[in-house]
Amino acid sequence: MSTRRLAFNSTTGKQNTPRIAIIGGGPAGASMAKLIAESKQADVSVYEAAPRIGGKSMTFAYGGALHEMGTCYSTLAHRLTNRWMRDFGIKQTPLGTQLVDGVPLMDFVRAGPGASLASEMLVYMRLWRNHTLAVAKRPNHPQVRDESAMTIDAWLHQHKLVRIRRFMLRALTNMGYGFLDEVSVLQALRWCTPGLILSGALGQIKMPDGGWQVFWERLTKGLDIRTAEPVLGLERRNAGVAVTSPSGTEQFAHAIITVAPGDAAKFLRLSQQEKEVCDAIEWGEYVTTLFEADNWFTKHEAEAYSHTLYPGAPRGQMLSARRLPRGRVTPLTQSVYLSGQYGTSDSSAALQACLAHDVNARGAAYRRTILQKRWTYFPLYRREAVRDGLVSRMQAIQGQGNIWWSGAAFSHEAVSNIVSFNKSLWRQIQPALKAAPDH
Repeated sequence: MSTRRLAFNSTTGKQNTPRIAIIGGGPAGASMAKLIAESKQADVSVYEAAPRIGGKSMTFAYGGALHEMGTCYSTLAHRLTNRWMRDFGIKQTPLGTQLVDGVPLMDFVRAGPGASLASEMLVYMRLWRNHTLAVAKRPNHPQVRDESAMTIDAWLHQHKLVRIRRFMLRALTNMGYGFLDEVSVLQALRWCTPGLILSGALGQIKMPDGGWQVFWERLTKGLDIRTAEPVLGLERRNAGVAVTSPSGTEQFAHAIITVAPGDAAKFLRLSQQEKEVCDAIEWGEYVTTLFEADNWFTKHEAEAYSHTLYPGAPRGQMLSARRLPRGRVTPLTQSVYLSGQYGTSDSSAALQACLAHDVNARGAAYRRTILQKRWTYFPLYRREAVRDGLVSRMQAIQGQGNIWWSGAAFSHEAVSNIVSFNKSLWRQIQPALKAAPDH
């Protein structure tokens, strides 16, 4: 294959600036490309195998309305994406009433014995802050590793956080981020920040008008985004890296991989440390289904069912369902709902049959499936790997051979976590650009 080199830098408007390749055009790749472009310190090219960018931020048009099949909400933690949306004039619609077991979410959270939610929040904020600082400053300390590797369920029981546990059923398990007896403290606390709980309490959970996919397209407009361009090979070289795609081979100063490490292993020879990181991650599956059903809820926007969320619940059950926000419902979408399920080894048809059974059991009449998406979802860290120093290993592989790593595996599935991680990673990459050759 030929080797191509751009003589003019479209991002900075200058010649002979370092070039960076980003592999993967999901939220991690798109947001990193925007950060690099805003800095004007490097030219950036994004390789995306799919015909569109956005990854799991898939917005599907049906019935004169837009439906989010993957990424759904923004919160107070989405500081940078919220700022970008304001810059573009994109408005966001708050999520309406959401129920758990037939009662409003925060009423469900407040129920149960023990201290008040306000008292638990004060304890949780202190514990969360202490853990976050400890992981940042002393990741290899035995006590920090041990706490990080605990299940979040055991940790919550240890600290008698009854109401925070009930919140996590909805905010963690229901969102596809694993059951509480599977997920480590490290990963659970990355997502369930005090700000997230505050977002729920203040009604600051929103959805962008126009859809997440359109947002990513607008965010990267004018950048070198190469959709339908899978990476076939990524090679470390003495003076940078070489990226091979169906269009040829190009030289770059650095590459940022935002796809799963296991997928990267198909085009990159992993180092031993990178293999250890790859082996420490187990990916799950989350299934979203857009469907029509008669005689179901219309006065609230979402409902979840706690018996499907507690540890030990069978996978494949309907975890929750939601309607479009009130102002977005059209005449053709009054009976349209979107559900979430954990994937199983069963066929797509079997999962649809399970969904239909659960909908009908709630007094509705499942009419038909419009679209089903089975997502490879949530990189669950093996807890023994966390205890053995996974955090430090993930940090150590950054920049090896001018290759950097981002995406859900290194932060979290949530867009807010991914963008915050990218801001930190970009600060780490910038000093390396000064020593980089001009590619």
